[in-house]
Amino acid sequence: MKVLGVDIDGHKFGFVIIDNNTLFHYYYFESKNKDAQERVYEMYEAFKNQIEIQKPDTVFIEASMYSQNYNTSRLIAEAIGACKLTCRLNMIPVKTVANKSWKKGVIGNGGATKEEIKEFIIKKYKVLKDCPQDVLDACGVALYGRNIIKEKNG
Repeated sequence: MKVLGVDIDGHKFGFVIIDNNTLFHYYYFESKNKDAQERVYEMYEAFKNQIEIQKPDTVFIEASMYSQNYNTSRLIAEAIGACKLTCRLNMIPVKTVANKSWKKGVIGNGGATKEEIKEFIIKKYKVLKDCPQDVLDACGVALYGRNIIKEKNG
């Protein structure tokens, strides 16, 4: 089963597919557009294209974290919403997962630091050693999703 993990913010996202325990595909997209709405649209287009090409079976997206900056929070919510809608339109189950939940479920520590995440993920998938943190986090989200599905299916 191809499980996609996504870590997204207001101008970039990491995208990792785990198939059973194998790293199947990873992708990173960053918009440099100065117009916030255009960035969200560019991210939507990139996400939609990857979904159509890679055809994951299920998607787990890291839920947005609270930000004191309204505009940042709004953009992240819009980007996540666009990704969720894309999944629904392609009839792919999608769930959001809290940051602390996937860290606890995969790393063993809900408050894991970026360095701890990097160390854990790279030990498992060396090919990701030069990837941005967003891809490493997306890998953690995908692993969490895979674990949830395994538990559910026995």
